[in-house]
Amino acid sequence: MFTSSQNHVDVSLASFGCVETVCFEVDIFCQFLLSLVMAGGMEEKKIPVYIGFSESLIKNSEKIDWTVNKIGGVPVFSPLISDDCLTKLVDHDLLCSKCQDPCLFLGQIISPVDDKPVDRVLYFFSCQRNKCDYFVVVRCVSQSANKSDDQNSPREKMDNDDDRDDDEEVYWSDGDESEDDQINESDNVSSLGPPKQLPTQKLKQIAIFKPFYIGIDDEEDLEKERKSSRQTSELSKEMPLIEPGGDEQYENVELQTVFKGDRASYKFHKKLRDHPDQMIRYSWQGQPCLNRSDCELNPTACEHCGSIRNFECQLMPGLIPGLKPFSSSDKTSNLLDFETVLIYSCSNNCIDSQVNLEQYFILKEPEDDMLEEFLSRK
Repeated sequence: MFTSSQNHVDVSLASFGCVETVCFEVDIFCQFLLSLVMAGGMEEKKIPVYIGFSESLIKNSEKIDWTVNKIGGVPVFSPLISDDCLTKLVDHDLLCSKCQDPCLFLGQIISPVDDKPVDRVLYFFSCQRNKCDYFVVVRCVSQSANKSDDQNSPREKMDNDDDRDDDEEVYWSDGDESEDDQINESDNVSSLGPPKQLPTQKLKQIAIFKPFYIGIDDEEDLEKERKSSRQTSELSKEMPLIEPGGDEQYENVELQTVFKGDRASYKFHKKLRDHPDQMIRYSWQGQPCLNRSDCELNPTACEHCGSIRNFECQLMPGLIPGLKPFSSSDKTSNLLDFETVLIYSCSNNCIDSQVNLEQYFILKEPEDDMLEEFLSRK
């Protein structure tokens, strides 16, 4: 690239007798550009990371549809998803391949990633037996009633769930409601018609958790707030701020003593310590946050279109205590055992099939007393 530009300069300025000077300046400019690249000054645009947290309980008075981000409750589908697809899903795909028990519904998020005129929703399920280590990740695509520009951003779409009245009476409880009342969550009628659910008898087996909205924050914004809050706290206590290099020296000690030099593990658990209640991390075509450096991840190609699978999101350990069973005697959420679950989905976002099973990788938490001490520090 730079050679072509330099040749162009030689030809256009040869008649002025200043070729050598201009070539020298172009070389200097090229070196300057190279130094910027090496220093990170011309890096590609950083892919944002969004973090999901549990928010308010979804009330029976709130009639939600398939575009709401939530954990628990019942899986809500677009009315355009065919009955045959849903029948196959519940009778086959949602059965654990190891124990044949039906998988529990954990949550769903609306996640538009391109300009295709579709509603794209991810659904997360898990076998209730932790020894099975079995999840099901479903990507459903259906025609969108109102495909607009703002739906192309997961952040903007996810943030639409935050405008709710928290003073309304909460109807979800352990007490007076029947099971049929508890799972009757999605009677909303959109321009496409009422949303679809799985058969009631099946729902009683897979929908055992109370529904909560998921709120989304930009990780970069949260980090700025955390640093600002930390500085304010230190100043209010009349404590000196950490000197330049002090933090780095302290982190180097932790990196070697707690994490045995594993930078990936240190980075993951530091993010977990900063926001222990995070349930999901979303970064379409970004990089997963691994809990150790020796992970071997080999995503397979999409079964429908053959495209590679890209990282899309990961479930975090904060999801486990966030799942609240309807029945106080049900301890099923305590059986879930993972530190993070990485989700990879079709990079082409193919829409030939309405219901698509995507790939996941389960990473377990290492047993380490020093790690638990590290996570308990703020």
